[in-house]
Formats: sequence, C-alpha cells, structure tokens
Amino acid sequence: MKIIRTTGCRGPSLAVLCLPLFITGGCTTLTEGECRNLDWQDLGYREGLRGEAVDNIDGYREDCSKYGIAADMPAYERGRGVGLREYCRPANGFKMGSTGSRFRDVCPRDLAGQFVVAYEDGRQLNNFRRRVTELEIRLQDARTELAAAKEALAAKDSIRNNTTPEQRGEEAGANRLAANVDRLSGAIRRLEDELYTAQVYLQRYREQVQYKY
Repeated sequence: MKIIRTTGCRGPSLAVLCLPLFITGGCTTLTEGECRNLDWQDLGYREGLRGEAVDNIDGYREDCSKYGIAADMPAYERGRGVGLREYCRPANGFKMGSTGSRFRDVCPRDLAGQFVVAYEDGRQLNNFRRRVTELEIRLQDARTELAAAKEALAAKDSIRNNTTPEQRGEEAGANRLAANVDRLSGAIRRLEDELYTAQVYLQRYREQVQYKY
C-alpha cells in the first residue's frame, strides 16, 4: 500500500507540479486529508514514469472511496500518458534491460516496438556481463582450491621417497593430491580461455550498442 504526503509547491504545469513523497511498505492507508489533497494528474504522471500498470491506482481509489472521494481518472490518465512517454523512451528500455529489470508491457503502441528492441539489446548486454562475472567467480574459486591443494601437497612431498609399508598410505595420499593439482590446473586454463572469450564478446557488444542509446 502506498501513502502520499504532498509538499507545499504550486503550479499547474506538469513541469512544476507539486511533487508527492511516495512511501511504500506497511499497511498504512491514505487519510482523508491526503485524499482531498491528492493531485491525480501528478500521481498518474509518476506512475507512468515508473512504468506502473494502470490498475496500480486501485489501492488509491479504494482508500479514498472510504471518504466519499472519487478518483479523477481523466486527470490520472492524462498524467500517466505523459509519464509513459518518458518511461517508454528507447534509452530507458535499454537501461531497464541492461540492469536486469523485469519487462513491463505498458508502452503505447507507437512506442512499444522501439522500447522492446532497446530492452532486448540491454538484456543481451546484461547476459554478457553476467557470463563474465560467473566465469570470474568460478576462476577465483578454482585458484583458491588449487592454492590449498598445492599447500597440502607440499606438506607431503617429503613422504614421496619413503616406501616403507607403514608410509605407503601417505604416499598414495600425496599421489592423489598431485593428481588433483593437475586437474585443477587444467580446469583453470580452460576457465581462463572461456573468460577471455566472454570478455571479448562483451567488449564487442558494448561497442556495437554504445552509440544507439
């Protein structure tokens, strides 16, 4: 549920409309005074600017109806229309996609096509970034594991030349550690190759889209 507190600013233009303070969370409802002072056009503008669905107004309508105050839907829709035209700019679609924000199917028909294309471009950039990050984490984990394996192997190096029956178990343990070091070393080389390739793809894609938005 949202609660709105208005500030003391004035002006009929959308550019200078009174800016409400939106607070989310909890179960607080709008008071009668807040409903009477609510600028429905400004509310619609801000809802549109955030890409909110039109039914997001239902909570406000329900709260204010308790005091016999009806929502000014024409004003709300006018404001929302202006806000949506800002939200649905291709640059914002790209930003939403590149930051992993969920897609919101709210754009007017004349803006939806370009917004979707830009969002998908941004989503692809986000996928490349996530792939690089995933490989960096896996590589760091493998290097940490390799360092521990080498340390454990170094502690058993002196046993390699001891072949008495009592020590053969330790020798076998050292052999297993050596094999693990080899395995991890190979895995790290493959991860380094994969990371390099992913970084190249990411850089190329950045260069491809950097001037589009």
